[in-house]
Amino acid sequence: VDQMRLARVDGFLGEAQLLDAALNKLDGKELPPGRRRTVWFAFKFDCAAKGDGVSLTKDRQVASFGRDNCVLGDMLIPDFGQAYWEIMVTSGTNAYIGIARRERIDVHRNMGSGGGIAFRGIGGSEKWKECSHSDYGRRLGRGDR
Repeated sequence: VDQMRLARVDGFLGEAQLLDAALNKLDGKELPPGRRRTVWFAFKFDCAAKGDGVSLTKDRQVASFGRDNCVLGDMLIPDFGQAYWEIMVTSGTNAYIGIARRERIDVHRNMGSGGGIAFRGIGGSEKWKECSHSDYGRRLGRGDR
């Protein structure tokens, strides 16, 4: 649990969730009733699923946008339990992070105007769900995660 706590310094996961994850991993046991499995996964950006205005670093971990485009990840979100990943937006004023079915996204448009769920943090605090938007949360600052 201590090693997992070090990996999760943001405090978003509680002690009980960390302990369940550690025990489940060690014993191969099922989660206690009422608890959903929490999965963290790492992904890279998909070179074949990006708009023309998107450039990726060699390691595919950083995307830069020259136009109002989109880039998809190279992994599907697990279809069980809860999944989370971390993204850091370093600059920009119209950055959307979201999830959607791959076939619903036009990579030559941003996620705010497409289907699925997208969150805007810099320049506004709105969420889009299936092409309709509303406010949520707070605006992010540079370097927020």
